[in-house]
Amino acid sequence: MTQTREETAAKRRAYYLAHREEALAKRKAYYEKNREAILAAGREERTNKRKADTSGRTCWKDVLAQARTIVESYEDTGVTLRQLFYRLVAAELVPNTKNAYQTLSKRSAEARRDGTFPDLIDHTRQIHRYLSYRSPEAALADLRSFYRRDRTEGQMQTVYIGVEKNGMVEQLQSWFGDLGLPILALGGYASQAYVKQVYQDACREGREAVLLYAGDFDPSGEDIPRDFAERAGCFDEVHRVAL
Repeated sequence: MTQTREETAAKRRAYYLAHREEALAKRKAYYEKNREAILAAGREERTNKRKADTSGRTCWKDVLAQARTIVESYEDTGVTLRQLFYRLVAAELVPNTKNAYQTLSKRSAEARRDGTFPDLIDHTRQIHRYLSYRSPEAALADLRSFYRRDRTEGQMQTVYIGVEKNGMVEQLQSWFGDLGLPILALGGYASQAYVKQVYQDACREGREAVLLYAGDFDPSGEDIPRDFAERAGCFDEVHRVAL
């Protein structure tokens, strides 16, 4: 007998709840096993930092020089201001404060106007215009440029890649776009509208749904994927795969 969407969702949610403790135990074991490697990775990035001057105030000349190097390392995908800011915070070059973020925005904008700093990506603003073409031939040429078959056609599972911050989407698409894997940017605790959108997408796929989540290893970072998967009720498996 064919199951209804509600029955399928209930089954998936029951599976998730039944295996929740096991999944948490696996995550904890993974962290304990790889704790030194995780901490070492953080220390390695911090060894390349340029610290504040002797007065204890942020040396923005050094910060912008390191920021320029970071942006240039994203040559294929680009980087957002917020993504750049978090990289600088992780390297202990700037404090994680609103004032530091605003100063980085101001100083990098000045440098971009001077032509001494590479461009950043801005996902919050765009030019709104109806798609149009000069001729049918131009439209067909454009269609050929983005037409692609579903890379997951015939697979038993739909694999979703989840992250907390929208600024990571561009980078992840450069890695996984050719594989046809959908990217979910939760933006912290996801809105109910977004949860419903993901649920409906999983139901349309009609396959087992698997969520691979990469997020912070702090209390909220641990809880966000649990909350999202529980409210969505459409994932057969949930795995944390990276920081």
